[in-house]
Amino acid sequence: MAHVNINKKALDNINSENLSSVLNDMIDKELSKSAENIDTVFVDECVNALLELERENNSAAAIVPLISSDKFLKKITNQKSAKGFKSLNTFARVAVVAAIIAGGTMTANAAVEAVTGVNVIQMVADSVESKLIDWGIMKTSIENVDAGFDDDDATTEPVTEPTTEPTTKPTTEPTTKPSTTQPSGIENVDGGMDDDEETTTQFSGIENVDGGMDDDEETTTQFGGIENVDGGMDDDDEPTTEPNKPSKPSTTQQTTAKPAIEQTTKPEESAVFTQLRVEYDDSFKFDYIYGEKLSYDGMKLIASYSDGSEKEIDLADCKYTTAIDTTVTADYELTILYKSSSIKINVTVRPDEFTRGSEICSNSLFEYLLTEQGAYVTAYKGYSNYLELDEIDGNKVVAIGPSCFRGKGIQSITAQNVTRVYGNAFENCQRLTECYIPSAEYIGDYAFSGCEFIDRAVYSDKLEYIGKGSYNKTAITEIVIPSGVTEIPDYAFNQCESLVSVTMLGKVTSIGSFAFNECVKLETVTGCADITSIGAFAFADDELVNFDTFPQKLERVGESALYFCQNLEIGALPSAIKELAPNAFAYCLGLTEIEIPEGITVIPENCFRATNAEKIILPEGVTEIGKYAFMSHKATSIVLPKSLKIIKTYGLYSVMLRTVYFDRNVEEIGSNAFYAGRSVVFYVYEDTVPMDYAIEYDIKYILRDESAEIGE
Repeated sequence: MAHVNINKKALDNINSENLSSVLNDMIDKELSKSAENIDTVFVDECVNALLELERENNSAAAIVPLISSDKFLKKITNQKSAKGFKSLNTFARVAVVAAIIAGGTMTANAAVEAVTGVNVIQMVADSVESKLIDWGIMKTSIENVDAGFDDDDATTEPVTEPTTEPTTKPTTEPTTKPSTTQPSGIENVDGGMDDDEETTTQFSGIENVDGGMDDDEETTTQFGGIENVDGGMDDDDEPTTEPNKPSKPSTTQQTTAKPAIEQTTKPEESAVFTQLRVEYDDSFKFDYIYGEKLSYDGMKLIASYSDGSEKEIDLADCKYTTAIDTTVTADYELTILYKSSSIKINVTVRPDEFTRGSEICSNSLFEYLLTEQGAYVTAYKGYSNYLELDEIDGNKVVAIGPSCFRGKGIQSITAQNVTRVYGNAFENCQRLTECYIPSAEYIGDYAFSGCEFIDRAVYSDKLEYIGKGSYNKTAITEIVIPSGVTEIPDYAFNQCESLVSVTMLGKVTSIGSFAFNECVKLETVTGCADITSIGAFAFADDELVNFDTFPQKLERVGESALYFCQNLEIGALPSAIKELAPNAFAYCLGLTEIEIPEGITVIPENCFRATNAEKIILPEGVTEIGKYAFMSHKATSIVLPKSLKIIKTYGLYSVMLRTVYFDRNVEEIGSNAFYAGRSVVFYVYEDTVPMDYAIEYDIKYILRDESAEIGE
């Protein structure tokens, strides 16, 4: 690696105004995009750099947050080119110069070289002074720059090593290679030490840099998180090394090969910080799943000093990664910067508990996560019509991930070892006719939705979960729900127009909204005794359906839940009912008796419309009868409770009704609330709303005696 000598005076000549202008242009360009396309992390990085410029008035300080971000380097370069620096756009030139000034991490160097064809480290020695001036990044020439070349060396020549070796060498080498994926969002970097502390100018990735100052000069500029620089210290000073974290410790571990020095005494004022190390307990989290928040709990940071002393420091005193994207599967490298030392921590993000900490793998046909149980397929890249999915690369396939085959043209698949099929896995595979997954214990949301030619569902007797919409709009003809399933979710078998029978082997307690909506051929549903809730439109328009027994534990009935189930034998309304909704029992001809349970105050619109109820009992507490609520009932006599105040339009309209007993508290009766036939008689109190209604609609009425009982 080249040895570059850049003194403090040269750094002070960086043109802050020029760099501020470039950063502002980049922010404006990003913010000109539509809201959903703005890269907020990229903008934050630019803004952090501008704030650093304003605070420090030092362009080199602003570069520090940027060179650690692969996202930044990739963003500002347009296309790969072998023409060198002249082919780069303005932003790319700034990035390359920044990398030169700051030394450039190996990651940063690789990112620039991959996109531009320029190897930053190799190009350092090529007329650095003239290039910086030409690009307007520096105001004046650099003094005392020794890149290891003569003045007339060509820019394409490699940088040679200096003829002399440093008097001391780092005691240890980094133990792990940095990850290529680095998250952004690092904050709180202290650009230097206190005024009375001796500091060094240090840049990440450059070895043995002599600040170019005289031996009696004490202070140079320092940037947090950059290592291994001789900033003008005496020859016998020991250079610092960057500790690195092993991949995943199972016990407390250190990030440097140097033995820990156990000392609790406070370092003397003359002691110099040398390195940062970290210890973890069992609670520290290296592996995350979707939705979990980044946490540093379970970690201890320890600063070491030149006199052998150590002290624990607070994370708040460091600059560190504050967030990672926990909505995508990825590997991340967390960074903690403290003075001249940094810590790198590798963490993972995976879809769920089943895949926590798994390895990301791929081959020509599949992308998958390798878990302890086997392969979890995340994507299929092939075009086969018939597929046997038992093993991948010698690993047993145990799961098919979300949207893995979504919309593919596959016609048949066999996956005998798969225990989990995740959401949308085969959604809209419109050519799929056969899917044999006999070991499946989990079927995710909309897993087979839209597979209109699949005529049967195959899974294990140990199935415990069926996701919402799992077989929505398929051609299945019968379904057997294993005993482990206690809920049929929303849209599970919605619009399965070929479905004839449903058998529930366990104690199913809940039927979700639209679960069997418009299953026009559905005739029998068995295992219904324990149902307590039927969601909106659950059996709507299932004209032929009948239950083996109507659930007497039923408490909640959603909107249109049993709408037009004309063949459903209900009998008396279950006394456990607590909640009713519009159209809940509309056109249920099998409902023959309605006694509203106590606690219900409003009879919703159309709730019992067109039933065959010959008996209607309304308890005290009912205050309102909604529009069409009992229209076309078969009852001949109704006694209305004292609590009733409102009867909406067509609320009790029926040609079968003969007598109605009113109390005096009714305040509103809507138009045509009752059939105004010659055979109906109202029993009313004088000067009440029911009496006025009877007069208006020419209905016969009889004044009630205050002391008379109902029917007298």
